[in-house]
Amino acid sequence: MKSIEKIQSFGISVNGCFILGFDSDTKDTFKHTEQFIKDSNLSEVQITLLTPFPGTELYRQLRSQNRLLQPVYWDKCTLFDVTFMPKNFAVTELENSFQELMTNVYSQSNAEQRKSTFKKILKTRTTSANV
Repeated sequence: MKSIEKIQSFGISVNGCFILGFDSDTKDTFKHTEQFIKDSNLSEVQITLLTPFPGTELYRQLRSQNRLLQPVYWDKCTLFDVTFMPKNFAVTELENSFQELMTNVYSQSNAEQRKSTFKKILKTRTTSANV
């Protein structure tokens, strides 16, 4: 968080990118991610789902474990679609947890708060530079 604050204090927007759906992820991971996004004052946020693109090592690993929902699914390689059986969730649970997180993080009020906070940082920086 200190690094985010320092970088943004120079007027540089930090885009926090989060990938969810790893075998180590639980429902608490989604709660902690949302809380971190709020607490860190990130100016931009990108949330995606783990996606085993065909031809990658992750794809081969999940295929060998019979966890792929379909053998070929290029149309689902959107970073927002579940394409495999998660370890700690049913497919619908992962989809629902992801949708809830997206709804909360990208709500109009939260998006406006991130924008407003970064504008305040820029204004403080501009004011300090003029002194």
